[in-house]
Amino acid sequence: MDSPGQGDARSREAADGRRAGVSSPPTLDRQQVLRQTRARLHPERIARREDALARARVLIEGSLGRLDETGLRRLLQLFNADHVDGREVNNRFATGLVMSSGEDGVAV
Repeated sequence: MDSPGQGDARSREAADGRRAGVSSPPTLDRQQVLRQTRARLHPERIARREDALARARVLIEGSLGRLDETGLRRLLQLFNADHVDGREVNNRFATGLVMSSGEDGVAV
């Protein structure tokens, strides 16, 4: 157990360390990150992703509590929707959303 005053000394040392130039990681400004990301994305790419997101919302809202294998496959396909080099593709997350089907249903 700490003797009287030891805990206070540790608190002062920690505060002194912060003042000595030891800093915590910068806080990200969410809106700034979104603006910077959107500025680098082609408008067709943004439109494709937003369309897929809207369709995914409709699918989810219409299937609450009863999303079957076909619905799940469609949902994952929508999550993967992208627009690259002038064409629509379904590989936004590359191998991150790989689907397989077996007797037990869909595996992601």
